[in-house]
Amino acid sequence: MRVVPTSSAAALLLHGAPEGYPLGHPVDGEQHIPRLRGVSENRVPEVLCAFNDRGRATDPSSAGLHFFRDDAALLPIIGSPAKYVLTFSAYRVVLTPDLTIGDAMAPWQRARAVALSRMAGVVWQERGLPVVPTLRWRTKHDYDNVASGVPAHSIVAVSTYGSRRDPELRAEFERGLPAMIERLEPSAVLVFGNTRARVFAQLAGRTEFIEYPPPMAARCDARREKTIPGQPPLFEVA
Repeated sequence: MRVVPTSSAAALLLHGAPEGYPLGHPVDGEQHIPRLRGVSENRVPEVLCAFNDRGRATDPSSAGLHFFRDDAALLPIIGSPAKYVLTFSAYRVVLTPDLTIGDAMAPWQRARAVALSRMAGVVWQERGLPVVPTLRWRTKHDYDNVASGVPAHSIVAVSTYGSRRDPELRAEFERGLPAMIERLEPSAVLVFGNTRARVFAQLAGRTEFIEYPPPMAARCDARREKTIPGQPPLFEVA
């Protein structure tokens, strides 16, 4: 039996660190997720805009770059993150790439997706960019990997936009968010989408949720809706 990648994104998941990643960088957790340094609240951006739609940010110094795009659009980023340092350096913060964690993926593949996202963040952070970790989980089994390498009492980012039309994804998000707040105690959470779900009100005393709804964020992302169920598997067993 052999594992065959079904796309270039899957092929990258099977191999080592991306170009520019520093060897020997500190890691956390059973799956050795790369560790990021914290970002203070004075770096909270006024707006979020997609990395490949940067023209919508009229003032990059007050804008954050997000990566809530399909995996195919993220391949150049996670493969060679160092190439984008100069371009991204004009922005207030840069979120880590939001790679898919899907039902068809084995546990090690999910861990690898988290690790690759953080590796890109490490490359940028080591070159002076302020980096905010993006948190994505599919089930409770992802919590350990997602929380590993993320500093406590710092800024993190999540998205409610891709799950807005899927009750199952919304339910998993609302189950996982309290767990992330409990583990990380973030000083602020950047929310790409809206904060209308009840869970945000329930957690309001635990941290600050900063919403980036349309037109500030969602319109920057109007051509993309990331949904996990129904996506083709990244790997086939041959």
